[in-house]
Amino acid sequence: MSVSLPESLAAFSSGLRGACLTTANPGYDKARGIWNALADKRPAIIVQCTGAGDVMDAVKFARKHALVIAVRGGGHNVAGNATCDDGMVVDLSRMNAVRVDPDARRARAGGNVFRLNQNIRPRAP
Repeated sequence: MSVSLPESLAAFSSGLRGACLTTANPGYDKARGIWNALADKRPAIIVQCTGAGDVMDAVKFARKHALVIAVRGGGHNVAGNATCDDGMVVDLSRMNAVRVDPDARRARAGGNVFRLNQNIRPRAP
């Protein structure tokens, strides 16, 4: 299945802060790849979110067009659940900001929590 509503897709992608990729875009094949190469799937749309607004808009668009959604954090899910065929991949890998408040013992992390570990490990004096 490909999204057969190019005007709707164009309107959707123009409202995103991140990128919206389809098979027609350069970089699509690289963006669809995950760590487990056995999960070689071809989503109709890959939304490379940069914030919560992009995530909300992507979910609304997918729901409106009855697209299956796969969510990718770092792309390391062994079972291949971070991708799908013919649906939408909501890619959170660019949402990697981390804020640590050591006094409150609180950390806020984006959808890709890999950097969280880098930021909360004890540091040598």
